[in-house]
Amino acid sequence: MNTDTLKKIFQSPFNYPIYSREIVHSLFGCNDVLTQPELIDTSSLGDSSHYVGQMEDTEGRLLGFFYTHVAEGSDVRRKRVGLRKLIQPYLRYEVDAAIAVFDDGQHWRLSYICDHKEGTTSAKRFSYVLGDKQGQYKTPLERLDKVAAKAGHFKMDDLRDAFSVDALSKEFFDEYHRHYDRIIAELARQGNTGAVFHDYVKKMMGRIVFLHFLQKKRWLNDDPEFLSKLFFLSPYKQDFLEQELEPLFFGIFNTEPDKREQLFHQEHWDLRWLAEWEKLPYLNGGLFERDEVDKMKIKLPASLFENLFRFMASYNFTIDENDPDDADIGIDPEMLGKIFESLLEDNKAKGAFYTPKEIVRYMCKESLIAYLNSKVNSDEVNSESKENQITNHDSLVTAVRQFVEQHEFPEELEPYREVLDTALREVKICDPAIGSGAFPMGLLNELWRCREAIENVPDELDLAYRAELKKEIIENNIYGVDIERGAIDIARLRFWLSIVVDAEKPEPLPNFDYKFMQGNSLMESFEGHDLCHIMDKKIERNGKTYYQSKIGGKETVQVSMDFFSNDTRQNLRIWLKRYFSLTDHKEKLEYRKRINESVKSYIKQQGIGPSAESKLDSLDPSANQDFFLWHTWFKDIFDKGGFDIVIGNPPYVVLASEDDLNVLYKRFFLTANDGKTNLYKLFYEQGLKILTQDGVLSFITPNTYLTGKDSKVLRGLFFKTTSLREIIEYTEKDKVFENVTQAVTTLILTKPAKTDNKVKIHTYKQGTAECNQSDLKNLDVIIPLDNVIQTMNKQKERLTSFFKINQGEVNLSTKKEHYSINRHNRTLPMWRGNNIGKYVPQSLPFEYCEMSVSNPEYYSKERIVMQEVSNQNQPFRTKAIISPANYICGHSTNSLTPLDKNVDLMFFLGLINSKAFNYYCDYFSYTNHITVSGIKQVPIPIVSTEQQNLISGIVEQILHTKGTDVNVNTSTLEHQIDELVYQLYNLTPEEIAIIEQ
Repeated sequence: MNTDTLKKIFQSPFNYPIYSREIVHSLFGCNDVLTQPELIDTSSLGDSSHYVGQMEDTEGRLLGFFYTHVAEGSDVRRKRVGLRKLIQPYLRYEVDAAIAVFDDGQHWRLSYICDHKEGTTSAKRFSYVLGDKQGQYKTPLERLDKVAAKAGHFKMDDLRDAFSVDALSKEFFDEYHRHYDRIIAELARQGNTGAVFHDYVKKMMGRIVFLHFLQKKRWLNDDPEFLSKLFFLSPYKQDFLEQELEPLFFGIFNTEPDKREQLFHQEHWDLRWLAEWEKLPYLNGGLFERDEVDKMKIKLPASLFENLFRFMASYNFTIDENDPDDADIGIDPEMLGKIFESLLEDNKAKGAFYTPKEIVRYMCKESLIAYLNSKVNSDEVNSESKENQITNHDSLVTAVRQFVEQHEFPEELEPYREVLDTALREVKICDPAIGSGAFPMGLLNELWRCREAIENVPDELDLAYRAELKKEIIENNIYGVDIERGAIDIARLRFWLSIVVDAEKPEPLPNFDYKFMQGNSLMESFEGHDLCHIMDKKIERNGKTYYQSKIGGKETVQVSMDFFSNDTRQNLRIWLKRYFSLTDHKEKLEYRKRINESVKSYIKQQGIGPSAESKLDSLDPSANQDFFLWHTWFKDIFDKGGFDIVIGNPPYVVLASEDDLNVLYKRFFLTANDGKTNLYKLFYEQGLKILTQDGVLSFITPNTYLTGKDSKVLRGLFFKTTSLREIIEYTEKDKVFENVTQAVTTLILTKPAKTDNKVKIHTYKQGTAECNQSDLKNLDVIIPLDNVIQTMNKQKERLTSFFKINQGEVNLSTKKEHYSINRHNRTLPMWRGNNIGKYVPQSLPFEYCEMSVSNPEYYSKERIVMQEVSNQNQPFRTKAIISPANYICGHSTNSLTPLDKNVDLMFFLGLINSKAFNYYCDYFSYTNHITVSGIKQVPIPIVSTEQQNLISGIVEQILHTKGTDVNVNTSTLEHQIDELVYQLYNLTPEEIAIIEQ
């Protein structure tokens, strides 16, 4: 089909005869098209759905074509929940996928709907919004042209690619990154290197992206191509940044209209822009505030801007945060998080990963459901008899879930409407490692949709109301902290966009300086001085000064050095609240100075000493990497006990024992003194500290805390203070994080701990299970134990009774200079994990390691050596050999050195290579490693001399058989050992069947 013809169709209102002929028949190649669409459903609201036709793809799957005219007054650009309902009639046609049009008379959505046989909640709808006479529609034209080339001969996968937002996002992301790299390279060529210039480019490009969304809303002189024209018609192309972008950023968007002329004169900017840009909005908020970085003199070649603007002009910037079930095809605000978070240097090294939005949405919904359930099922609200409360509990839980998942208010919740409305208005939510703001943004979307549902707000309500509602939710309900300034900039940008996309007209944006803040979430102290009480109420008692605070909702009294009046303290709270909505620059500067200087004074009054005071003078207490004043900035919240929901994806970083921060953390965190200090464990502990007594915590983190020996303290905190609700495991092969292999779990828990608490656990090994928390409480793991494990655990001895067990003694990453392929008299052959097979080596060592980096205690003895790195997908993961003396082990192995010369290595080699031993280790291993702690906990049966000799004899036969050929099949002998080991553990036929399967 001619591209110009297709473009003209896309730019016009929907016309059924043209659509059926040119799109359904010609473009897709469907020959079974109805001249008049068949009416299949109407709604009371005036929506009408029609059947158009159907065809098969090359794999025989059925594609249906449908058309829905939505009710008068609806806007398909906005209607989300309503459109999902309209999918329902299509299900009757039993098609595998559908192409559907939703038409409001002016705009129309062309959508690809897949997987909807599973139900409307799991339907994926990828959409192009069409009908704008000035729309360029580059993306749908290019994508659908590929489908047209295969008209009648495509696969469903071709349609998914044509409509896939993920493919478009990656395409945009990769190109965006290339433009970023080019600008960085040009600055480096000019001698401008370092983090400050990287930050400068990120901020500049972020501002340009933000303006693309504004021009999409026609806020830039009512011109959807404002930025491209600004460059291509500019007389200042060779100095575009200084002569046009900076006047635009700082002289217009960041300056009140009545002060612009004065600033233009002061900066010597071209005054003719004042007239041309007279109607451009004053944005406020901070995105276009000039900072020290912006004062640098930077000149970039015109070609860089020309390429950048051509690139951005070729994409569709959609003005919605995409729901995972409903994806507009284009670059949306949600994509910004992924783009800019990737530009934060060393993110992977800092353990920061971008969380897929499906997981974000699930965690947000489940957290909100748990929070609302705690409100409607509280003793205070539910005053009925105990028997009725139990009955009500089940129905209320179901109704609350329906309310949050579908954003419709069920009749069953009518008696609780006021309770739920209050709960939604008053909830306090925090992400202590906010990153790009994905989780708070997800909860913002859930809150405003629930608020609209509970207030019976029509789906097509005036957008100004929605923008104000979002602004209210951001101001009253959502908070975030991150140690990286770049992350905070991204989060603020996304929240500003969330307001802009629903605003009908430009208005000054709110200030997020004290809403999404930079700081070290784990440290509320400075130079060794605790700062968590500087805002608490002062009490005089027996000639001493005390303070009174609410920690976890309970009154406590402690000694304090604070001498500030309660009036000053109250003023600070008023200043912080007022600052959010200030729009006058001078007033903002005065408030910010007043707030920060007051807080510095509070800190100095704690007696921190001259040296610390000097360091403090150079810090901004509201934005630094050294500490974060939780109880100062969010005092109102902690006066009421803490946050209701703490949610996020904290960093996964193991600190070196000599790290200065690690030394500090050991003073303040119990979990920092339990084996290796991984930051995610500290965030769990901190999350519990800032959580109110009936709050909800939801994190996605590594799964090592489920079974790890160095997570006992953390598990103890969970069992003692919380009710575990749900644990969902994602294995390494799931690749939750793009380009990162990391096994993780989502954990949702609530306070307080309850004895009758039920825990749902989803693992790839055990599937979905539910157990009582009391069943887990006395175990060293947080996973349910099946019958096999429980039976094996009846054996009291552990492997540590017979062996000294440790990881191979040579770190292959840090000791490279100590081993090579060259052999001399001060070296010994070295085992790697990939040398180790089952019973015999897969290959002999080809490297030799200096004896000085090991210890004769290990290599001088005959010992059992196992693979340490062992992929989860392998059916058999515990592979072991007997290593002769004078062999060294690399750290990709595990070493088992006998404690006594009478230990029968042949018997233990058979036991370790048995299916029962493998099942036990694999059950508790949630990574691609068989850990030392995992091996140590394996129970060892009590055996007679006769049983031991019998297994040892079969092992000797296996070794003799494989002596000449390691690939010889010895499965019959191995099966005999397996059967004998099953008997030693007293396993039943049913339990044996579980292992064998």
